[in-house]
Amino acid sequence: MLADHWTERMPAEAQDLQWTLPLPDVGDIARTRGNEGLATQHAMPKWMKKHEYLAFCSLRAFPCQQLRKLLVALQEQSLPLAQPAVQHMVRQLLHHVGPVEQGELYWKTDVGALLGEFQEALESLVDEFCAKPRDHQALPVLADILNYFLLWPKPPGPDDFWVQGCRRLSEAAMQWVKDVLNGMQGLDSEHQEKLRAKVCLYGLYAVLCTPSSPLTYADADRLVKGLVYAQNNGSRALNGHDCAHVRKMADARAVQHLHEVLHFAEASPTLITGAVAAALEHVPESMQWRRLQGSACFHAQDAQGHLYSINLLRGIVLMDGYPPRQLPATITGHPLFQRSFGQSAFDVSMDATGRFHTSRPVDGCFYQFRELPSGGIRVTEVLEGRSLRLLDPACFQHFPKRLHDLHSHWQDEDTGAIVFRPVHFRSKQIDFLYSTEDECCPVPEHLSMRSVGELLEHEEVKYMLVALKQKALDLLGRFEHPDFIHAYARCDCDDDSVAKVELPRINMAFNVEEDILVSRDYRGYRLADTQKLADTLVDFDSYLVLQRIDPNDTSLPSIKIIVQNAEVKEGVPLSLNIDTDSSSSKEAVCFDVHERFKHLQAETVQSRLFLASLYAGTDCDVPDPRLQVTGMEAALDLLRQCWINRPLTKKERSCVEGLLKFCSRPPFAVNVRHELLRSSNQLAILHGVSRDQATFQAWPNQDIVTAAYVREARMPGWSFFEPNSRRLLTSEEELRCFGTRVGSRKAVPESYIEDFEAELKSFVEEKPVTVVREPTISIDRQLVWMRSESASSPIAVEMMEELRQSWNVHHQAVEKEVNQNGRQAVIWDEKLQTVTSLREQMSDFIVGTLQKFPGAGAGSDEAAIFRSRQLSNMAPKVIARDFLRAAWQPAVLRDFNPFLSQASENKLHKHVLLLLKLYVLEDKLKRLVAHAKGQVYPLMLQELLVSRCWDVQEHPEWLVFEVEGGLQIRPVQYQVAKKLMDDPGSVVQLNMGEGKTRVILPMLILHWAGRDGAGEPRLLRITALTSLLHELYDFMHRHLCASVLLRRVFVMPFHRDVQLRPDDIKQMISCLDFCRQSGGVVLVAPEHRLSLQLKWHELRLAGKHEMCQLLARLSSIPVRDLLDESDEVLRHKYQLIYAVGSPIPLPQGPGRWETATALLRVLQQSERVAQLLSGKALREPRGEQAFDRLRFIPGRDFDRVMPSIRLALLEDLMESPPYELAWLANYRAQGPVLRFLTMPDADASCLPSGLPEDRFHTMLALRGFLACAVLEHCMQKRHSVEYGVWQKHAKRLAIPYKASNTPSERSEFGHPDCAIVLTLLSYFYDGLSRVQLKQAFEVLLSYDESVQKGHYDAWFSLSQSMRPIEETMTVRVATMIDLSSEPQLDLLYDLFHMNFETIAFWVCQCVFPKETSQYPNKLVANAWNLADNQDGLVSGFSGTDDNHRVLPLQVTQQNLPHLAGTNGKMINMIMDNPVFLSLPPGQDQEGNPSWLRAARFAVERGVHALIDCGALTAGALNADIAEEILRLLADRGSPLQGVVYFDASKKDWIISDRHGRCLPKNRSPVREHECFAFFDEARSRGADLKLAKNAKAMVTVGLRCGKDKLMQAIGRMRMLGKGQTLEFLASEEVSKKVREMVQRDQTEGKGRQKGKGRLKALKEERAQLTSQHLLEWVMANTVAAAEEALSEWAKQGLLFSSTRAAPELAVLDETVELSAFYKEAVVPREVAVLVRGEAERTEQRAASSLRDSDRELMQKIQHRAEQYGNGVQVAAGVLDEEYERELEVEKEVEKEVERQVPTMTPYHEEEWDVSQVVHADSVVSLKIETFSIPDVFAATHSLNRYKSIWPKVIKVYCTRNFRQAINEAAGLDEYLRPVDAVVAFESGGLLLLSEREGEQALVAFWTAQVAQATRPRACFVNMPLWRKGFSSQPAGLLPNVADVPRVLCDPPALVSLQVFMGDTSFKDVAQQESLRALATSMGRDAAGVMKQLVRLRGMLHRYERSDLAWMLNSL
Repeated sequence: MLADHWTERMPAEAQDLQWTLPLPDVGDIARTRGNEGLATQHAMPKWMKKHEYLAFCSLRAFPCQQLRKLLVALQEQSLPLAQPAVQHMVRQLLHHVGPVEQGELYWKTDVGALLGEFQEALESLVDEFCAKPRDHQALPVLADILNYFLLWPKPPGPDDFWVQGCRRLSEAAMQWVKDVLNGMQGLDSEHQEKLRAKVCLYGLYAVLCTPSSPLTYADADRLVKGLVYAQNNGSRALNGHDCAHVRKMADARAVQHLHEVLHFAEASPTLITGAVAAALEHVPESMQWRRLQGSACFHAQDAQGHLYSINLLRGIVLMDGYPPRQLPATITGHPLFQRSFGQSAFDVSMDATGRFHTSRPVDGCFYQFRELPSGGIRVTEVLEGRSLRLLDPACFQHFPKRLHDLHSHWQDEDTGAIVFRPVHFRSKQIDFLYSTEDECCPVPEHLSMRSVGELLEHEEVKYMLVALKQKALDLLGRFEHPDFIHAYARCDCDDDSVAKVELPRINMAFNVEEDILVSRDYRGYRLADTQKLADTLVDFDSYLVLQRIDPNDTSLPSIKIIVQNAEVKEGVPLSLNIDTDSSSSKEAVCFDVHERFKHLQAETVQSRLFLASLYAGTDCDVPDPRLQVTGMEAALDLLRQCWINRPLTKKERSCVEGLLKFCSRPPFAVNVRHELLRSSNQLAILHGVSRDQATFQAWPNQDIVTAAYVREARMPGWSFFEPNSRRLLTSEEELRCFGTRVGSRKAVPESYIEDFEAELKSFVEEKPVTVVREPTISIDRQLVWMRSESASSPIAVEMMEELRQSWNVHHQAVEKEVNQNGRQAVIWDEKLQTVTSLREQMSDFIVGTLQKFPGAGAGSDEAAIFRSRQLSNMAPKVIARDFLRAAWQPAVLRDFNPFLSQASENKLHKHVLLLLKLYVLEDKLKRLVAHAKGQVYPLMLQELLVSRCWDVQEHPEWLVFEVEGGLQIRPVQYQVAKKLMDDPGSVVQLNMGEGKTRVILPMLILHWAGRDGAGEPRLLRITALTSLLHELYDFMHRHLCASVLLRRVFVMPFHRDVQLRPDDIKQMISCLDFCRQSGGVVLVAPEHRLSLQLKWHELRLAGKHEMCQLLARLSSIPVRDLLDESDEVLRHKYQLIYAVGSPIPLPQGPGRWETATALLRVLQQSERVAQLLSGKALREPRGEQAFDRLRFIPGRDFDRVMPSIRLALLEDLMESPPYELAWLANYRAQGPVLRFLTMPDADASCLPSGLPEDRFHTMLALRGFLACAVLEHCMQKRHSVEYGVWQKHAKRLAIPYKASNTPSERSEFGHPDCAIVLTLLSYFYDGLSRVQLKQAFEVLLSYDESVQKGHYDAWFSLSQSMRPIEETMTVRVATMIDLSSEPQLDLLYDLFHMNFETIAFWVCQCVFPKETSQYPNKLVANAWNLADNQDGLVSGFSGTDDNHRVLPLQVTQQNLPHLAGTNGKMINMIMDNPVFLSLPPGQDQEGNPSWLRAARFAVERGVHALIDCGALTAGALNADIAEEILRLLADRGSPLQGVVYFDASKKDWIISDRHGRCLPKNRSPVREHECFAFFDEARSRGADLKLAKNAKAMVTVGLRCGKDKLMQAIGRMRMLGKGQTLEFLASEEVSKKVREMVQRDQTEGKGRQKGKGRLKALKEERAQLTSQHLLEWVMANTVAAAEEALSEWAKQGLLFSSTRAAPELAVLDETVELSAFYKEAVVPREVAVLVRGEAERTEQRAASSLRDSDRELMQKIQHRAEQYGNGVQVAAGVLDEEYERELEVEKEVEKEVERQVPTMTPYHEEEWDVSQVVHADSVVSLKIETFSIPDVFAATHSLNRYKSIWPKVIKVYCTRNFRQAINEAAGLDEYLRPVDAVVAFESGGLLLLSEREGEQALVAFWTAQVAQATRPRACFVNMPLWRKGFSSQPAGLLPNVADVPRVLCDPPALVSLQVFMGDTSFKDVAQQESLRALATSMGRDAAGVMKQLVRLRGMLHRYERSDLAWMLNSL
């Protein structure tokens, strides 16, 4: 109990370690005491390593060894001194030993002998911690140790070290204070507060480290300044417990030295002045200080009368009674300060006038604060001598509200002008300028950072705020609150006439032209004279009406309605809830008035819902005059058009909820709203929405609403009439809502249209047939370029023949043109009037017919009643849109006239169809009128040649689609659709821009969806590319769902992360059944389909049979598949893989990435390699520290030099290998090894026998990167185009990119070594983020300091030149790094975030170990699975057909004969645009990257579109590119109004305009044809923008560009050849390739021609490349790509054939072993041979399960491989394999699990007379059982593998107590006892003792030494004190004799002991020689055994780059 009372208590977080503190009595030490640490490893704190824990536990285990244990711990740095528990332990130890005279107690016996060792150890620690601010907590305990030894008697002289050590620690703390203070300025208050806490703590450390000896002046100065810094920077920091504890200790130290401090202060006032200056700036140097009697307080007054006060005991400093460095609360609390400065903190000083000045600049500005007598404050900003005074915002209340609320107001003291800036003081941009002439002028954004003086004179500041006339204000005030309407007049006008009006919250503006408000945003529109639509939305007028300026511009709607997107409020009149918040940003919703039907049209689901709210809010029983239906009925139609099966967005859901207040009464509206909510939630789980969020809540009072609807639907009391059909649900809606169906339910000649269309053809005449030209592309020349041998491949011959035929067909086609009569606009005006008159006549006829009811006789009474019902809106009246529905639902006509007979209905239906055809004809004539007036004859010709060649009776919905879309189906579109409808399994080519997606796809949907054929209706499934899916969905939803056709569009985005339950699958089945029954269509991406297929296999493997059955039921739904862009969807490269099994580390992973890093380092640094690569690679130097942007240029020249490059890389690597590969230097002269590593045809027989396994694997990795071309392959890829790191990916590895800046989101590289190299390159190019860099330093600092130094020195040597030496001094060594310091982190980021070595370290340490995990098995699906349909009903179309030879065999390319000229036509268009330009490589003189230069080049060339097919803009975000282009357009004065581009994050096309708006294309007031169009690489295919008719585009071309990619890119120009033109732009490397091809072509094809004239012509031709040359090169790429694809296509097909009937074979093994990749020779083989061998292996694997159809398919695959693969050679290995791999959710996040050591029981040691060792001459003479260490290792199973470290002749023994540390019989390797106490016998031999035995032996030797009776025959030594070297006598040796026993000088024995102890440091030469000899004798196991021993000792963090590691690596 007494001992407990005097024992310190551990901190709360370390209470479990309390047992280590009590010290037992010398004679009462428990037998388990020395073993408890080993046995309790399970309780080791996380902040300790194993060796630290064992050292901590033993520190006070034995009284006599305390100082020795402390010395060893300090020498080995095995105590984390910064930890509070360790500090408690050390202080308790020092207190217990105490400052007593030497020799009084046993444990003080050592002091004299060990003092020198302590001094050496502490000197090293002081050096370390003075440069290690991150471990600042260790300073006080180090000072305590130093001060402790000051109290001990020592020989004369050495006192200086102990005192100087304390002073150095104090000086270091004071320097840290200054460093932190220098980095504080400009930071926000939160960061400053953290740094102030550091200043406080460091100041206290400076006090605590004051030596206990008499103080010097410098000591007193630091002590007082430390107190001052702590006091004046710790107002909040001191509230923390740690700071408070340190403050208490510092106060005690201050009291201890107070007398001395006061003495110095009174003797030298400069000490006080310096202390005050630590808190205040500009303190006068000469101050007369007076001490307050009886206290530690001094005060003085300066010449200005300011009173300075200081308390030397507490460090308190005051100036005029105020604390320093802080603004008084009267200023910081003032509203003016709070408004602009908030919680910002400043270091300030006060001048003589009482004005506070900031001590340091903030963003370059100084600030002055002063209190005014009136109670206000004055704030001044000073920048470069110009002062701005902050004004009270109350002075500006008469200004517009936004100018008052959103700005701070600063008056320039020189000019008197006032600038309006954002409220926060750090925002300096000027938005408005108020001059002294009372003109308040808006400042253009690009001038906002100019000075006041410049703005006052600048000509672009030309508008001023004026008042708007009340009439205009009232007009616009209905749309926006009047407070936010700004009117401007020109400053140079004499009057204040308004020039423009702005609505800033909505970002809208109008220019005033001749008293007309012309819209700035909706170009071509003005504010209409009438601002009220009198016949619709009767009770609502909060909108603006815009009318078209040019009445002849039919491309624009004539009327637009603009409404602010705000909450709709109930009431009469209806209004919007428009707030008055100045800072809010509003959106405007635009509705177009339909040209024909005059109803309002909305583009998006959200805007349709908003319009529905407006109609519902204005509903009444009387129909809307314009719509002829009630508002609620109109809302019902709009709700139906909003049907979706994806989750509603937040804004959409808000609109639906807003509808509730209007739709709560009519039951039909409630039901439709319910159906919308239900459908949007049904499959929400597939969209990543949790089940809780996706749960559908039924509407309130469901039963009541249902009953009300049923009553209204059945209309009790009326036996004859049906209810108003507009108020009924469709049958599908009834079924979904209720589970059952409730309700029942003189003319134009028919030949007129056909006759009229025939007449139109008379306006077209044929041009004379031109002479057919031979194709410019010569097949023979092309083949010469492609193959050096004369023979040509079958694919090349066939492809070129197809191209020649297409060219001929195109040129044989008869050209036509519009004749002179057809060009007369007046003719078309007349015809339009005629058709319009006939259409009106026909419409009146149908309406009149429907209004004819029985007038007398039978039915007359019912007719009268029906008329009454129509008048009361209980029965519907026919409107124009009803004719559309009646076209395919003739029974609808009876809703308007129930008295029609069947014959009348049939006849009337024909009239309706004729009317719709008149609609189409009328629209066509309107287009012809516009084309004739605009003289756009190509489009006019296209219109004239279009005639209807299909039956409207058979396809009435197509006719409705034509009417609603304002188009007419062209004959070629019908023919393609018919081909697909008639021939399942066909794939058809149609040229880009011919309407595949916008016309043919809707036609097929309307034809197939819901058709039952011979049985049940089939589900129509459209598979589209992921990049186009969103745009396709929007289009289909807009034109099929949000239309009269009401075809629902479904999506089903499935992926592996979806956690399916049986109910989820049932919901999916229900959803698809509804889609099938209702005539809907489902849109999916390829990965969605394949993932669902693989999910079935996964569930089967998991034994979840119920879910497998449900998925099989889902798959059995009859489906018809339609593939959009089929050639890309079915591309052979696409695979989806499910990883199967538990993740395992990548085999030989560290060796792989270390080897890759080493090779890239050589590639970066080797001058020899750089010379070989000259002209064959693109290199962009990026400074000494960063890895150059380097890419190999493939080609013949490169292939010739590549063997030399491989050899140079290897030789340079062997010449100077890195630490990890030091052993490689031994193989420099071994030719077979060099051949194996660099030559593909070598094999492993070249390697020497007996090679250690790890080195053998490293050799294989080297061979893979060099000989097997992994490095070469990766270095040819383009970063951000073909690969890159995507931050949102599940892994931090490089992944494949689909296109420029377009990652394949779920893809991975199939080859692990490719993934390693590409990941390294990605991070080298991108650099590290701040978080990643911090993580790298955290890992670095977790290693031993020797390891830290090795890495950090390499980092620093690369980056030190980036900043001045004085700036890098604080981070010159690793120990100085403090990651808690934000300023230092900033510096580290600047220095190292692009550092090659830093990045390599982070990737290899933090990324690869976690992210390269592999899975043993996989499930694979590919394009063959996509093409598989159980009924063979799969069709597709695309704009190109180059891949048709490698399409899955379930589909075939079947192009229409009259479309055979498609390719020829496109080639002709390319050659008609010959301009081919080159962009120089690398950066220009200004350092601009290629993307910026490409953008500038395009703008300078005056093009209207940049189609980046070649990915020249890679590396930049589309938004950044658009911003730059927009700036360039403005600089050049371009008429283009903005830039349209695709934003991948928003998944939408965005228009960024000149007015700062970035809005989705369908919401932007600027139209796309008014913009510069930027198509990134991913959008160079399939995207559709309506560009200007005369637009010129620049198409970029990249390496390996094929014909299909180029054709798709130029196809974005929909009117190419009809007014639009092209230019081509390539990088320099592409131009070089084209030029080389042309030169070879000309040399080989024309080399036999003689004559100087011919040679001259050749040179001229070479000088200027054209599009023809480009086309030849592209065709060569296309042939090569087709040949390369053949083997992979066949492999995938064979896999599909063998597994579709045998799911058990679907699980494949994953191959990742190095031996499997690189052990054998790599020899190219013919494709046919490869496929034949693969087919044989596949058949053997699946022989028992193959069906006849499977075998037949395999034979077809082999036949095609034979047909096209003979003579085509490829490498057997596949480096470029890419696939999408989906991991199981629970396996995606790998958790780092620490290996837990089980709980053990400490061993009770045996008692024996240890004192006998003192006089024993050998181990044998001891009366106790001892054991030979080598025998112990040989006999113990868990230690057997380590026996080789003990040579047989070694004489090392141990006691039983040493051998046994725990009672359990578990493996002893984890419980090896540390070697400490050793007895060396005079006759030889060492005896290892346990710690308890060592305690007893130590006492025995001390006793013998004191007695001096008999000379001891043995020596006692602590092994840790001896292992530093063999050349000097060990410290603490007993007895202290001059002659050390021979055994203690036996290097082999002691080195074995060191290895056993886990030592990694061997500095002594004799040690190193013995270590090398020992490792050599151990053979190939040496490295593994020694490293494992280091790990078992918990010292693995010290292994890397240690003496031991270097030696082992160099063997």
